[in-house]
Amino acid sequence: MSILFRNFCLCAVLIVGVVINIQSEEIDIQGNVIDESGNPVKDAQVKLCKNKLTCLSGDDGNFLLNGNTGINQYASRKNHSFIGIKNRRLQLGDYYNSSISVFSINGAILNNITLEKQNCISIDNLIPSSINSQTLIIRISAGEERINLKTVKCGSQWLWNEVRNGSIYHNLESASAAAVDTLKVSKSGKQTYALPISSLVANLAVIILYDDNSNDNTPSMIGDVDFSEHSKSFKSSFTLTMSTKISNAEIRYTTDGKLPTATSTLYDGKNFTVSKTTQLRAAAFVGNVLSGKSSSAIYIQRNFDYTSEIPIIIMEGYGGGKPKDKYHFIDLAFMTFEPVNGVADINNPPTLVSRAGYHLRGQSSKGFKQSPYRIELWDNDNKDVDYPVLGMPPGSDWALISPCTDNTLIRNVLIFDLGKAMGLATVQYRFAEVFINQDDGALEKADNEGIYALVQPIKNRKNTLNLKKLKPDDTDPAKLSGGYIFKFDQAVADSGMLKLECTGATKMTQGGGGGFGGGGKADSTATCYDDLELVDPPEPNQQQIKWITDYIQQFHDALHAKPAGDWQKYVDMNSFVNNHIINEVTRNVDAWIRSHYMYKDRDNPIKVGPVWDYNFAMGNMTDMGWGGGAKKTGWHILDNRTGSGDWHTMMWKQPEYKSAVKNRYLELRKTILSDDGFNKLVDDCRKPLMHVAIRNFEAWPMGKCYNMGMSTASNDTTWEGQIDSLKIWTKKRLKTLDSLINTLP
Repeated sequence: MSILFRNFCLCAVLIVGVVINIQSEEIDIQGNVIDESGNPVKDAQVKLCKNKLTCLSGDDGNFLLNGNTGINQYASRKNHSFIGIKNRRLQLGDYYNSSISVFSINGAILNNITLEKQNCISIDNLIPSSINSQTLIIRISAGEERINLKTVKCGSQWLWNEVRNGSIYHNLESASAAAVDTLKVSKSGKQTYALPISSLVANLAVIILYDDNSNDNTPSMIGDVDFSEHSKSFKSSFTLTMSTKISNAEIRYTTDGKLPTATSTLYDGKNFTVSKTTQLRAAAFVGNVLSGKSSSAIYIQRNFDYTSEIPIIIMEGYGGGKPKDKYHFIDLAFMTFEPVNGVADINNPPTLVSRAGYHLRGQSSKGFKQSPYRIELWDNDNKDVDYPVLGMPPGSDWALISPCTDNTLIRNVLIFDLGKAMGLATVQYRFAEVFINQDDGALEKADNEGIYALVQPIKNRKNTLNLKKLKPDDTDPAKLSGGYIFKFDQAVADSGMLKLECTGATKMTQGGGGGFGGGGKADSTATCYDDLELVDPPEPNQQQIKWITDYIQQFHDALHAKPAGDWQKYVDMNSFVNNHIINEVTRNVDAWIRSHYMYKDRDNPIKVGPVWDYNFAMGNMTDMGWGGGAKKTGWHILDNRTGSGDWHTMMWKQPEYKSAVKNRYLELRKTILSDDGFNKLVDDCRKPLMHVAIRNFEAWPMGKCYNMGMSTASNDTTWEGQIDSLKIWTKKRLKTLDSLINTLP
């Protein structure tokens, strides 16, 4: 058997051409350690932990580790054409017609595919998406030839071992997912990287050993090269100098966004002129070897001045154009300016500068003229980096939400505030005026994209949900009950989301109205749901998926039993009731079927939240029959468009649930949902925009950003009129609910 590891890089980068020959129980591991610039790293410790074999890399970065051990009794045989897993594909060498079966470790068949006139298939299409960290057998049958690949997922990579013409169930224990040893590579000042060595052949991607910043809690783009001018926006050309405290070092730099190498431009010590938008990246080298941390500075050219009473965000896309989809990041400079004494000024030093990437976000909203975006903040190595943004807790991922469909500019965030006041989990947000430069020239005033809300995306983070975190290797039954985040998102199927498959007997029946309403209904005998996606943990293992799927199914079945079973023990009814009231008050078009988030912490029931996506609510496109009839004024739960899950509909049939809704509504009508209470909530939400809202409509005149010919709450042509109409609509809706609530038990 041989194990081949190619193209590993450590940062210092480990690029290892490792060959482990395990014939006659002999180990032979050899490779090369280099840094990110391709230079050899001396004295990196390479260690097999259990076998207690250790060596150091030499002057040229090479190492050799050998000794005796018993890892696997089998010797693999290689075909002259590659057969195995490479580049996320199962490669079949010379076999262009074959039958492929996937088995679990206990012999259960998971998938079967016949390939004709092709010799490879995507692993994602072959191995069920629910399989994450389980040992599998892939059997390839081509004529009389039979090849078994023993496979296991290790991190994001598939490891495999080839056995030809062997029994599929023979000594499967030897293909255990557990590693029999660990190869560790370490060097002072770097994070140790541990590579599991199992009985499986591996072809792995790049492995990076990052600098150890455990004692540095403040991320920064500035490493061991200082710039005399900090990152900023500017109108006129200026000069700067670069310096380093590293002895006998020379500085090399780039302006194309790439990290410097030993062959990058040498800084001559003179003034460096900045006359256009520039990402300046520099590093210190001693004897052509990278020494210390790289530094980056961003200078954005503009041809105008600008101030605001709310924060200003400048996003510089380096001429990359507008993102085309919601999957591929475009390089971005992200710069914020917060008010000082009530005024944000782009002439001032920015309060935050970060390297970043961005792409479109949302389902229908990604097509808005005032586009919403996902922003990911990056460090110098393109790793996610957590920064506090506009006074919100640190995070690397952010959602820039467009109010394109909402002339009040506040519907989404207003419900964040309402949900928080009612006790539901919510995310934090800040308003900002946003400039986005997507061409090659200087930033112009015409690049003003209007007012956005910068919002924390829904994740398991300390300052949002703070659930217990499940690691990819957590299988302890005591941990499997949480935490999880999941959502109903009809007809969306977000990239990277794992769909939780209902295990009941009958699925929901869908009507002819498709994703936008009409006609779909729940079969009275339904024991299933659709469109339920697991948001967190991001890398669930099979045991975690099974646990939450079983728990949800038990709740679902209890709710659908006749008579209903003990469904209440699975959920926190208070959170479901609060969410129900919000959707009734707002007549949210997407209520209960889209952007409907729920979560479950360890040893706790399911709760609803955080609240999300209320742009089509409170009279804004809610009265056009999307729920099965024009201008409905009754219970929203009875005429909202249906599909996905029917949990709230089934709860509504339970007297104890209706009673809880009634009692909570009457309580809220005395406080936050009183006419005065709700109007104050609106006024508090709109207050930051009172003197700047008009600028949004200079960028996007009312009716020009988004117009599907659907009704809105108001035809007012002023922002103040739109706000007043929102208050009037909600007051009428609450009055209607006052009458309806008295019909409940």
